[in-house]
Amino acid sequence: MSDAPLRRRGGRRRKTPGNASGAGGSAGGAQGASAWGPEGGVEEGGGPDADPIGVVREIALRRMEQRECSRGELIDYLVRRRGCEQRAADEVLDRLEAVGLVDDERFAAMWAESRRRSRGLSASAIAQELRARRVNDAIIADTLAAFDQAGESAAALELARSKARTMRGLDRRVAYRRLAGVLTRRGYGPSVSVDAVNRALDELTGG
Repeated sequence: MSDAPLRRRGGRRRKTPGNASGAGGSAGGAQGASAWGPEGGVEEGGGPDADPIGVVREIALRRMEQRECSRGELIDYLVRRRGCEQRAADEVLDRLEAVGLVDDERFAAMWAESRRRSRGLSASAIAQELRARRVNDAIIADTLAAFDQAGESAAALELARSKARTMRGLDRRVAYRRLAGVLTRRGYGPSVSVDAVNRALDELTGG
C-alpha cells in the first residue's frame, strides 16, 4: 500500500441549491415582493430593486395617457390589476392630485358634459355612470347641480326630436311608446319624458 498522501477529488467545492444567491438574494426577493404587493407583478421600471414609487408613477401616467380616469379608477387599476402596493399607489396619486394631473371634479364635469351632449343622458343616468367610475357622491352632486330642470327638459326634448325623425310614418301610439322607452332608458323621469315626447311628435306631424 502506498504511503502517498490521499488527494481530494475535484478542486472545488460543489454548490448546493440556494448557495448561489445566498442570504442576500432571499432578502432582496422578499423586499421586492413587499414593494409590489401580494402579486409582485409590474413590468415597467425593472425588477425588484427599482424604486416602487417611481414605477407606480410611471404606470399611472401611462394609464392616464390612454384615457381620462378618476382617482378611484386609477387605484383599482394600480392595485387590483397591476399588483402595486396600496400605500405606494396612494402616495403617487396624492402627488398627482397636488399638481393637478388627477382631478375628480374636472373629470366629473367633462364626463357629464360629454355624456349629455353625445347621448342625451339625464342627470340621474350620468350620476350612475360617475359612481361606477368611483367618483364620490359629493363631487357628483356638485357637478350635476348645474343641470337645472330647464336644462334637463331641453336635453330630453332634443333627444326626443332626434329620435322622432326616424319614426316618420309610424302610428303616433307606436312612435310614442318607442320614444318614451328611449327617454326612460336614458334616465329621464316620467313628467319630463311625457312632455318631451309629445312636443317632439307634435313638431314632427305639425300637430
